[in-house]
Amino acid sequence: MQIIVEPGLALNYLKPDSEIQLGQLSMTADAYVISLKTFVSQWPRACDILEMGGKIIIEKTDESPVTQWHMISNQHYVTRMLSGQIRWITGGDAPNGIVNLNSEHFLAATIGSQPYGIPLLDLNKHTCRYSFLFTNRKLRPHRQYLIDLLQQRRLFDKALWCNHDRDITWGHPEFNHVYSETQVPTQTLPAGYDAENNPGWVDGVIVPQQYRDTWFTLVPETVFESPASFRTEKFYKPVLAGHPFVVCANRGFYQDLRNMGFKTYGEWIDESFDQIDNGQHRIERLVEQVVWLVKQDLSKFWAETHQVRLYNQHHALAIHSSQQQTFTQQMKDFVNA
Repeated sequence: MQIIVEPGLALNYLKPDSEIQLGQLSMTADAYVISLKTFVSQWPRACDILEMGGKIIIEKTDESPVTQWHMISNQHYVTRMLSGQIRWITGGDAPNGIVNLNSEHFLAATIGSQPYGIPLLDLNKHTCRYSFLFTNRKLRPHRQYLIDLLQQRRLFDKALWCNHDRDITWGHPEFNHVYSETQVPTQTLPAGYDAENNPGWVDGVIVPQQYRDTWFTLVPETVFESPASFRTEKFYKPVLAGHPFVVCANRGFYQDLRNMGFKTYGEWIDESFDQIDNGQHRIERLVEQVVWLVKQDLSKFWAETHQVRLYNQHHALAIHSSQQQTFTQQMKDFVNA
């Protein structure tokens, strides 16, 4: 059985290999790695390949399967996925029951987006212009509520922050929870802090001044309702910049980080919000921790977290290096299993 990979997939860690060919879906009993779009548009052909004894592997590393679930929630798809006939290559964790191989797409994408490499930031600072960094482009229900609470508690008064959307742009009906009816403001970053003039993928660019002038990053991650963690550039930028983080994400996100070998800041911050099932309560508890943290001596917090920040930066780079070396063989083993 040959492994045939559709051209143009976001497989950042895949290297050329004699056992892997580029090609499209054909009527052969081979293993096909295809995009979600191709899977949906050519579902009858994919079914025929499966009936012939072939394999279908969906690549969706640049977006969580959870955010795309409306495209593949047809019961015919789900039954075959739960049986393992259809598998996934994901950029994070997958929902329970889905057989997947993880490729940390956004780690590679973020590292590859730095115009001058990973910035070596000054770890010895004693003053900052702003308390924390918060950047948001697309508005989601959980981000709307987070921004609403941050505004209510006047936490933005001393923060470096932006929000580019006034209206929610979330297409997944299962996760359109209403946490807040308040329309949140739009805000751009001050001059000198934006990445717009940098080449390449703007969202992935680390702007050093954002991290030099703030004590920690409040990260509004993409996945919130699903227990399947998905780590994007929003998380990897502060890690690679050597910055402390507080992450608004799905239940268990912090536990998944620790399982990956990352260190979190539970010695300084009450991270028990990570285990709260109720999304509204999880956001509220997280905001209380931000309220508490900004009242502390943040220069002391910065100094005390030096080793954790440095460790996380090195650990992210080590994961990246490991994926570069091992992913191709992992994918072949995964396809052939």
